[in-house]
Amino acid sequence: MKLKIFIVFWFGIAWSTVDAANRVPVTFQHSAIVGAPADLKSLDVYSEGRAEGSPVLVFVHGGGWVSGNKSNVQLAPRFLEYFEKRGMVVVSVGFRLVADGALPGITFREQTTDIAAALKWVSTNIRDHKGDPRKIILMGYSAGAHLVALLSTDETYLRTQGLDLSVLKGVIALDVNSYDIPQAIVEAPSLGVPVSPANLRKVFSSDLAAQQAASPISHVRVGRSYSPTLVIYTGTFDTSPAGAFRNTLSKVQSERFVAALRKVGAEAQSYGDLEQTHRGIMRDFGTADDGITVAINEFLDRLAK
Repeated sequence: MKLKIFIVFWFGIAWSTVDAANRVPVTFQHSAIVGAPADLKSLDVYSEGRAEGSPVLVFVHGGGWVSGNKSNVQLAPRFLEYFEKRGMVVVSVGFRLVADGALPGITFREQTTDIAAALKWVSTNIRDHKGDPRKIILMGYSAGAHLVALLSTDETYLRTQGLDLSVLKGVIALDVNSYDIPQAIVEAPSLGVPVSPANLRKVFSSDLAAQQAASPISHVRVGRSYSPTLVIYTGTFDTSPAGAFRNTLSKVQSERFVAALRKVGAEAQSYGDLEQTHRGIMRDFGTADDGITVAINEFLDRLAK
């Protein structure tokens, strides 16, 4: 049975037809957060048909830190199918949202804490669902890309769960302009995204110390062992009610983050498609001629070796 699903993203609407009956996840609670709705403290596991000991993709959804849902993976037409064909278990993570009236005071810190708790659950339990905890790849899209980059550079969050950066075999960040937040606020208007300064201050406040704490690039240090990282960027920000903005902000931020990782000896690379749009990443993911899909496929192949 085909089911058409509509969902509102931050600054836009996306829709997709998915064969929901073929990919039904099993849901587990990853955190015991009093007052939080069940979908914000749980994760969905897609493992049907996988072999024992499969690699695991842990996915963190987008939504501008203020919206989105772990079920968003079902809206991208070929996302689950792609990883199913690669023989990977997919875990989609729910987390608390900034500016949620029912849960006041949520910041990027609580969001990253929730993702770390989900990784703890995966590392402890994924063998029971055909996954190999030694083969965890962490991927985030949009705001989720920022959060996975932060978690994979600031080890504080994993340490609270009794983990460290070695739990991650690889990291994939899909198109965000927030690796160096203070700099993004300064540069955004000249690089084509005039709405970014206000949006970033809304989420990360105007406090410089908070902005720096939220910036993955601030946590890159000599002497730490970082996971291989692939950073993707596009050339059009098309999820704003103000319209679509052709820009190089994501490119500049992505390349700066990758350069910082490489400077301390980490394996990191960027891939950009300036003709692609922010929203188009998930719409076109999994198609044979999609450059971003090809780059991710090659990255996963290298990790598998």
